[in-house]
Amino acid sequence: MQDILTVLSALMPEYEEELIQRLDLLRLLSQQNKRLGRRHLAELLHTTERPLRTILQALKATGIVDINSRGVMLTERGLEVLNHAEYLTYEAQRRPFYQAEQGLRDRLGIPNCVIVPSKGLDEARVFEAMGQATEEVLLNHLHAAKAVIAVTGGATLSHISHGFSKRLSEGRQVTFVPTRGGLSASVEIQSTSVGSMMAQATGGDYVPLYMPENIDLATSEKLLEEPSIAQVLDQGKHADCLLLSVGTAEVMAERRNLNPSQQAEICEQGAVGEAFGTFFDKQGQVVLKYPRVGMQLEDLANIPLVTTIVAGSDKAEAIKAFAQLSPRLDWLICDESLAETVLNGVTLLK
Repeated sequence: MQDILTVLSALMPEYEEELIQRLDLLRLLSQQNKRLGRRHLAELLHTTERPLRTILQALKATGIVDINSRGVMLTERGLEVLNHAEYLTYEAQRRPFYQAEQGLRDRLGIPNCVIVPSKGLDEARVFEAMGQATEEVLLNHLHAAKAVIAVTGGATLSHISHGFSKRLSEGRQVTFVPTRGGLSASVEIQSTSVGSMMAQATGGDYVPLYMPENIDLATSEKLLEEPSIAQVLDQGKHADCLLLSVGTAEVMAERRNLNPSQQAEICEQGAVGEAFGTFFDKQGQVVLKYPRVGMQLEDLANIPLVTTIVAGSDKAEAIKAFAQLSPRLDWLICDESLAETVLNGVTLLK
């Protein structure tokens, strides 16, 4: 969007702010997918009713919104306009990073990647852009009329769900399924909660899985005898797509409540990252495998589309190692700070 706004700023600087306001309005109406009153809209957009009324009347005149006594709603034409604007935004954001993306693919030995801008942007905007980039990958590569998307937990996937839209479920049924039980971490970043958030953002369905993850082998085997639990986990292992993130060893050791001897072991062995209960070092060698209920690392080999979403320079070592360890990694969605750290001067980001 920066390229587009640069042109508009030069030609019509007085309209730049209003253009941003209109796009924010359309995004909000698309996400809500219901009629909203002007006062409520003004509150959500942090503006007042008077300027909002002027914008709404202009959009109504072009058939982008429908207004009646019950409130404002996005029309089909409005959704088409928004989708086209989002595509232009997405392409404009990507253009400066084409060379860096090629460098990152070569450095990690992966087939595809997308870098989104992050310098000078607040965290919420970065994650929203990563969500939009992830959605573009899914739109271009998920063609089934009924698509199952497996999701891991974690803060990153929780945040990117705000960049998803109803486009993903247009003309098809999309179902999100969790890949594991819950950690002792906050509920919002657990796998089943992330699936619920993504389903709500896209208008899709989700299958909940209410069970702990960090349990002993005997208990887990007992739980897997329960048909409803076994069915959900099996559905995740045979999904059309997997969305996952990778954590740093230090953070995940704390989140998984490793005992002192286990923490000492991963420290001594030089662990840099963790995924699917597996801690690994810089060479992508397994340091410690933590027993867990749900999808295992080796299951990735059987999933047609594996997409990894990672942000932050602190995860650079983890993603470099994971690229060596993972049996499959089709797409990497990352921010420019992580890309720059991974490349470390091999390809300059300009």
